[in-house]
Amino acid sequence: MSETSETTLASDADLFGSTEFSVTTDKADYAPGETAIITASGVDVGGSLTFEVDHISDPGPDGIYGTSDDITTDLGGSGHESWTIVDGGEGDLDGIANGVIVTEWYVDPDDSLNETFLLTASDGADTAYASFTDGASYNLDQWRNGSDTAHLPDDGDE
Repeated sequence: MSETSETTLASDADLFGSTEFSVTTDKADYAPGETAIITASGVDVGGSLTFEVDHISDPGPDGIYGTSDDITTDLGGSGHESWTIVDGGEGDLDGIANGVIVTEWYVDPDDSLNETFLLTASDGADTAYASFTDGASYNLDQWRNGSDTAHLPDDGDE
């Protein structure tokens, strides 16, 4: 009788999470003038990606924003030109050739308020998509009423 043993090796995906090519932003919604932090993962170590952010006019036939069938439009604002970043190179905010590229995009108030954007990241063979919005952000705390100090309990004014 012979004994056999099986050895199971863990994959990178098992050890480090998914290695599927994807792109995300640090927030789903930005105020005009903020900077979106963009992270692409599953990139070839030392590889390059081309990023672009465009306005979405319609989510396309699937009805889902941030997918390949989104219909984009040009509203004429600045900052919608594509840019290329090399993993670990200039413009990769983590500065490490590690299969993750971190970059940023300025949410220019010139054409961004109340818009939905399509973010694409492409290595020439594959493309990843995400969407985010630029909604108005208001802080109304300055108009909040303070404590009622004019009426004290048992002062007969209730």
